[in-house]
Amino acid sequence: MCDTPTASAVNHLGHFLLANLLLPDTVKHGRITFVSSGVHDPAEKTGLRAPRFETARAVADDVVETGGKAGRRRYSTSKLCNVYCTYELARRLEAADDPRFRPIRINAFDPGLMPGTGLARSYPARLRFVWHHVMPLLRPFMRNVHTTATSGRRLAALSAGPGYEATGTYVSNGRETRSSTLSYDAGKASNSGRPAP
Repeated sequence: MCDTPTASAVNHLGHFLLANLLLPDTVKHGRITFVSSGVHDPAEKTGLRAPRFETARAVADDVVETGGKAGRRRYSTSKLCNVYCTYELARRLEAADDPRFRPIRINAFDPGLMPGTGLARSYPARLRFVWHHVMPLLRPFMRNVHTTATSGRRLAALSAGPGYEATGTYVSNGRETRSSTLSYDAGKASNSGRPAP
């Protein structure tokens, strides 16, 4: 989990920059997938603090509060920014003057909870133990909890597999679904960065 503003910013700005750098060389019907998370949605009750997004500038300037709680809020905010950027970039590409950009597919992907990974590395020892040893046993009984192999296969299918022609969608638990109510605010989405073209 990202406890620093810089590390959390990379969760969104890294995606944003890479997508913009790739666009000029993306082939017709190419796909760009932003990795998000269910933590972007306060209604999911994930245990993380709700995202806080008013403007991209305010998110960038959010450096005063420190500690794990602030880091987890920044993390959920970065995942909301990835959904905003997905929707906004899909809208912009569909309306682009340059016809090369219109067939490019932009989607957001929620890999689900993947216990046993390094995500909880900064948690207290007891929670790390639960994350690594107890949560993996609960996978069959919990919604949207997967192994890294399952999430990896789903990401590969969305990003490079045959037949997925949708754009501007949010895919979670292996299927297209609605993202958070917050994520459909087009005004905030247009302020989540300045996607090309």
